[in-house]
Amino acid sequence: MHFGPFIEALRRGAGMGFGFGDSGDPRRRDAQTERLASLTYEQILRTKVAFSTAAALRERLTGIRDELGLDGIVAELNPGGMLSKSRGCAPSAS
Repeated sequence: MHFGPFIEALRRGAGMGFGFGDSGDPRRRDAQTERLASLTYEQILRTKVAFSTAAALRERLTGIRDELGLDGIVAELNPGGMLSKSRGCAPSAS
């Protein structure tokens, strides 16, 4: 995982998608930033991201859906726009 620049931007208050002026108490953002910064790689894989083969992702997301009683899941497939279009986007199956 490459969260270093993300964490540093949060610490500077840059936000990178959240943490702007009307997002609430800055102390809350600071506490969330420090909690994220303290996670191990294994904890991030287990609790914050889904990364694997299509079959393994389907199994993991189905388990999360069933455990939490969800009827849908939203995914951000290229957070921060760090993947090039050729690496981050597959052709549409239309």
